[in-house]
Amino acid sequence: MSKQIDYVKYNSDTEQVEVYYNGKIVEKYKYDLVTYLDETCNLYGSTYQGRKASYQKLTKSKQKPAVLVSLIDEVLLFPNKSLVNDDCVMINYYNIAKIVGSERRYTKIYFLNKSELLLGVDSRIIKGQEKRCSRFVDYLEQNIRSLDD
Repeated sequence: MSKQIDYVKYNSDTEQVEVYYNGKIVEKYKYDLVTYLDETCNLYGSTYQGRKASYQKLTKSKQKPAVLVSLIDEVLLFPNKSLVNDDCVMINYYNIAKIVGSERRYTKIYFLNKSELLLGVDSRIIKGQEKRCSRFVDYLEQNIRSLDD
């Protein structure tokens, strides 16, 4: 699994998960998104269901949960839509530079590496997801700091 991820999506034509970084496909997997997330979490000693439950509990949010693949490698993926949708895109919270919405219900995400992603989703949804991820990361970092004290 690549540690450099901007976003991940399922390509229904090829029936593969595609991992994007810097505007290019860097990896492909013959999985659906849930299996990809579970396999990726397994590499870090967890499961998709465990990561999902933790996020939901700590954020008190049941819809479209983010998945913390790795805190060390800074991979926290949140969906733009439900995972059951073929056009769901999992976006890496840590690589977002800016989110810009338009009046036509489109959102453009600018990544730190200067690549871009255009989504057919209202920017309020993406900004809400980003805000929940921020609260989640803050909570985790506070707990880590308290262990050091």
